[in-house]
Parts: sequence; structure tokens; C-alpha cells
Amino acid sequence: MTEQKNFFTYIFGTTWRVWDFLCRVVINLVITVLVVFVVAASLSSKRVIFPSNAALVVDMKGDLVEQYSGDPAARAMSRLLGQKQQPQTRLRDVVGAIEKAKDDSRIKALVLETDELDSAGLAALREIGHAIQDFRSSGKPVFALGSAYDQRQYYLAAQADTVFIHPQGEVFLHGFGIYQPYFKDAIDKLGIEWNIFRVGKYKSAVEPFMLNGMSPEAREDYSGVLKSLWGVYEQDITHARKLPADALDAYIAGAEKNLEAEQGDTAKLALKSRLVDKIAEPDQMIDAVAKVTGWSGHSFRQIEYRNYLGGEDGDPDAPVLDGDKVAVIVASGDI
Repeated sequence: MTEQKNFFTYIFGTTWRVWDFLCRVVINLVITVLVVFVVAASLSSKRVIFPSNAALVVDMKGDLVEQYSGDPAARAMSRLLGQKQQPQTRLRDVVGAIEKAKDDSRIKALVLETDELDSAGLAALREIGHAIQDFRSSGKPVFALGSAYDQRQYYLAAQADTVFIHPQGEVFLHGFGIYQPYFKDAIDKLGIEWNIFRVGKYKSAVEPFMLNGMSPEAREDYSGVLKSLWGVYEQDITHARKLPADALDAYIAGAEKNLEAEQGDTAKLALKSRLVDKIAEPDQMIDAVAKVTGWSGHSFRQIEYRNYLGGEDGDPDAPVLDGDKVAVIVASGDI
């Protein structure tokens, strides 16, 4: 009886192990097929049906960066799996698309959408601004479509021929500044002893550990840098918009009084200050562009700049190996 029981136990165990093995094989095959299908679908999506008469839409999202952060393979896998990522816009993609579109007879206009642009340095904004101005030299119109504009977003919008704003929108300008925390009181209360070495009054990196506020020398330094940067920003905007040299300073300084005169209507204040050209609902903005490009469904005929790069050159991330090239290594972080 015991031998018979052991025999059935052996048969059952063997059968279960075979069944478990087959299940694992089938599951792995299904997963492999799904991955291959997703990759194939992703690759096939790069085939762009290009409209014959279109606007190039530059919809910048997230941080404007020199190079994508993180591991490229991990980012690609996350996209395939539909995982949410912090959006980033690569500078060279935007500039490259605008430069190509300038002489492309299929592109009839440039549309800038900045509502989802979060952060960007002035140098990067100026590079895109120069590309937009060069595009305008072709005679093709540039439209800026925005619900509202912060200081970064407005720099790009101001380069357009026509700047639209939503009736409830605003142009929020405040100049440049710096915020520096100081820890001397906290350090003293905690009884922490610091050994600080510096040469010269203008070495302000260690000041947060030895002062409760900005020293006159640090204020002088920061003020000089910030005034210089703001001067560049203001000059670029006033030149593009054909405004008086002090227009932005006047807009900021008189915001409270002028907003009261407009009964709190920030969009009308921006229009009266000549920072924007038209107050419009989204459908009115779309209609204005469609008059140049024609309609496609419920919107103007268009191609998004990433698809435009893919349609023109295949994968915009693919390296070009023919001929002599100059490689740019991007370094980001504190010195």
C-alpha cells in the first residue's frame, strides 16, 4: 500500500512540475510576443503621413534641457510600458525642427504652444528665439497660442508675429531675483562649530553658514549679474515687440495701478501694454491659424515638431556617422 501511495505521489508531482513548466513557457511566450508587438508598433508609429500644407507645432513641455536626463534605455522602456515620466523638451530638437521648417515648402506657419513649459535657462530661450526670428525672415507667419504666460513662456511667445492670450489669462513678469537661505542663528542654537576658510570679501559661497543675511559684497555681485541678465531679456523682448526700451520695467512697476484701471482684467492689461496682440478663445486661435493652413478635422492642418523630425530624418536620436563630426558632451550640475 505504501509503495502504491509513493507511486501516485511521484506521478502527481511529476505531472504538476511538467504543467508548471508548460505554463511558465506559455506565459513567457505571450509576454515576448506582446513586447515585440509594442516595439513594432512604436517603430511603425515613426512613419509620418506628412500634410502638404501644414503648421509646424512646437509644443514645449516640462523642462527645457540640453540632453535628456537618466538612462536612455530606461526612458525608452518606460515609454513602451506607458509609465508616466517627468516631461522634458530637448533644445536641439526644437531648434533643429524650426531651422528645417524655414525652407520646407510644406510648412506654411509656425505655432508656439508654451502652456506646459516649466523651466528654461535664458541662454536656451535665446537660442530658440534666434531660430524663430530666422524662421520669420522666410515670410511665414509665427503664432503664439497660450492661456497665460509666465516669464519664460513669454520670452518665446514674444518672438511671434501674433501673440494670442485667453480672456482669463495674464502675462506675469517680475524680473530676476535670487533667494538664499542663511543658517547662522540655527547653527549657533544647535551649538555647531564650523571651520570656515575664505580669501576676500567677495567669496560668498560660505556666507549662509556665517551670516543671517546677504553681505554688501554679495549683494553687489548678485545685483550686477541679475541686472545684466534682465537687461538682455528686456532688450530681446522690446526689440521683438517693437516696444520702448523701458516697457517691461514700466509694466512691472505700474502693475497694481494699471490693473486697477482695467478692473482686474489681466488679459486686457497685457493687450493695452502691447505685450500681446489678440485676446481670443481657443477656437478663435485655431481659426486664425487655419486661415493660413486650412482645416484637418476640427483643427488646423499641422504636424508636431517631434513627428516632423522623425518624418524628415528617421529617429532624431540616431547618431550620424558619415563624415567628420564634432561631439558635444553635456555637463550639468554645480561646480
